[in-house]
Amino acid sequence: MEMQRGSRDERGFTMVEMIITIAIMAILAGIIGGAYSIIKSGNASKSTSRFLGRLDTTQVENMTKKGTTYLYLFKDSDGVQTLMYNDGTDTGLNSQSDVIAHKADGVVTDIAGSGVDFTATSGSDSVNSKDTSDLVIKISFDKASGAFKCCKKADDAAGSTFYKEISFKGRGTTSYGVKLVKDTGKHMQG
Repeated sequence: MEMQRGSRDERGFTMVEMIITIAIMAILAGIIGGAYSIIKSGNASKSTSRFLGRLDTTQVENMTKKGTTYLYLFKDSDGVQTLMYNDGTDTGLNSQSDVIAHKADGVVTDIAGSGVDFTATSGSDSVNSKDTSDLVIKISFDKASGAFKCCKKADDAAGSTFYKEISFKGRGTTSYGVKLVKDTGKHMQG
């Protein structure tokens, strides 16, 4: 059997085929990695939207119901949650253990799963739910004007700190914030 001139041995890959295959695999890996990052940061984005909704509801409840309605933002074993609580008084709850004990008495909303953390910032003061296991942010509005009455740590009896921004961050790199304007009660994503 004699090989004809000009015929090739076609049993393997050529260098060009190998380069094209590797390039296609690299492009697919990049697309999958980008999609994964977007999906993970989506949880933080949803958390921000849910939190804004809870702030709206708390502001309306506070201006229309007897007593003061408080919104508590905290993280427990179920993830980031809010508790909207009105006991008919103007004192509210002052620790995470009180908040968790009264979960059945108020309206609890799951803001995010365990993969999302939140940070409250006021100028140079910043607290993070990832670093502080018993962090509870206590928020309320003034009945007459709708302005923020407080946005502080629940166990801060003096109440001198007002957190101007609360941001949510998931496993992705993007953080989504909610800006709070103390004098007007306005709250917006930003």
